[in-house]
Amino acid sequence: WASWRMAQRGSEVMALDVTNYLIAADLYLEEDGTYFDRLSADMRTLPFKDETFDLIFSHSVIHHCKDLSKLFGEFRRVLRPKGRVAALHECAFGIFEDKSGKALQDAIHEGFNENAYTIPEWKEGARQGGFRKVKIYLFPFIDDYIDRKAQRGIHASPKLTLARWVRSHRLLYGLIRQMTYWPRILLRPKAWMLLATK
Repeated sequence: WASWRMAQRGSEVMALDVTNYLIAADLYLEEDGTYFDRLSADMRTLPFKDETFDLIFSHSVIHHCKDLSKLFGEFRRVLRPKGRVAALHECAFGIFEDKSGKALQDAIHEGFNENAYTIPEWKEGARQGGFRKVKIYLFPFIDDYIDRKAQRGIHASPKLTLARWVRSHRLLYGLIRQMTYWPRILLRPKAWMLLATK
C-alpha cells in the first residue's frame, strides 16, 4: 500500500518483502496503472549497491529482525548521504511492560520472528548502525483514536465526542500530550515513528 501511494506521487519505488505479499502489487497496477519495482529478498542482506536510495520506509516490519544495529548498518550502507529511514508503527514495548504475554510467546513458539524492543532499544539500534541523527515521534493518541474510528466508519459515540472536544481545546490537548509522553515510553508507546538520518 505504501509503495503504491509513493509511486502514485511520482517516486521511483522498489518494494521488498521476504513473503509473497508482493504479488498483491498486481492489484494496484490493474486498479490505476501505478507501477513500482518489486523484489523478494531478506532485509538483513539487501541486494543493492552502496548509496542507492534516498529513503527506506517501513511499516510494522523491522521488529521482525533480531539484530537492530546490524540491520540499521545495512540500511545505512544502501542510503545516499543524508538519506533517511522512516519506520512507522513498529512493534514497541514500554520499558516496564511485561514481554511474557501469551500472544507474543505463542508467535515466537510458532516460529515467527517477533521481537519486543523498547523505544530506547530502537534508538540505540539505529545509532549503533551508524545513524548520526535519530528522532522518535509519538503520535498523539487522541488523534490516533479519532483517525482509527473514522477509518472504521464510526462517526459518533460518547468517547469520540470527548476526544474531538479535547482536541479542539489546544491548551488541554497540549497538556495531555506532555503528561502522557513518559508513561508511553515506560508502559506502552502505541502509535509512533522512528526517523533516522545518515
